[in-house]
Amino acid sequence: MSSGPWMKFYPRDWRGDQALRAVSIAARGLWIECLCIMHEAKPYGHLLLNGEPVGGDVLARMTGTAVDEAQALMAELRQAGVFGLTRAGVVFSRRMTKDHSASQKGRKSAEKRWSQTTENKEQNDVPNGVTMHEPNAKKPEAREEKIDANASCTKPAKSRASYPQDFEEFWKGYPTDSLMSKKGAASQFARLSREDRAAVMESLPAFRRYCEQNTDYRPVHAERYLSQRRFDGFVQAARKMSAFEQKVVVKFDTPQWNAWDKYLRMTTGKGPQRSERLGGYYFDSEWPPSQQGELHS
Repeated sequence: MSSGPWMKFYPRDWRGDQALRAVSIAARGLWIECLCIMHEAKPYGHLLLNGEPVGGDVLARMTGTAVDEAQALMAELRQAGVFGLTRAGVVFSRRMTKDHSASQKGRKSAEKRWSQTTENKEQNDVPNGVTMHEPNAKKPEAREEKIDANASCTKPAKSRASYPQDFEEFWKGYPTDSLMSKKGAASQFARLSREDRAAVMESLPAFRRYCEQNTDYRPVHAERYLSQRRFDGFVQAARKMSAFEQKVVVKFDTPQWNAWDKYLRMTTGKGPQRSERLGGYYFDSEWPPSQQGELHS
């Protein structure tokens, strides 16, 4: 049995899994039941009950479905490639086994670091030199020489790392958090050409807006944003956003709206676009560019 009463579940990954999206809602419902069973199985992530594979009849009883329905839904999941099969034919979740393996490795690494920290602390608690002999009497001259030698070996204080001004501007504008490495990001930033650095800076407003609008999204590490060229996808969005920021929202049923409506019908034969969310639409200026005296009257 699993020692944990809970398991990791990522709704965005679940909804974004193309294999899962290809099966019916009933098959997805059966699969989440299987995940709960596999969370309590040993080895973790395998469809087992007391060490034995869960067959169609057992699965049907555990999930409250008919045997034929359970078998048909499992066949549907298998055809879509939702789960994996061991050589013995046992169903398992690739994601659960992968996450569990990574978790176990991380736990062992943490235990190793803690044990090393404890050993170092115990060694530091032992009196210097271990033995407790009386110190040898030394002449004042010898003591002064030792003090001078220690003074000359003092390590200089570490200076704070400095970065180029253009990178500092990027770092200031990027939605960073405490887990991001400024040094690693600076290294990737230095590898970019001048044109790419300009594109990075241009992309930041659109990327920040994306993060603000998607509150459940954790910003990608700045280092990967640069090395994987994530900024390419936000440059065009930033340019469109910049163009819209220069426009004016004219509200419905205002003199300005009526003027634009009349102007566009005279010049294009069509009325303005409408946005119920905005309660109006974007225009280049508050009033039409020509015939203002006639349209404002």
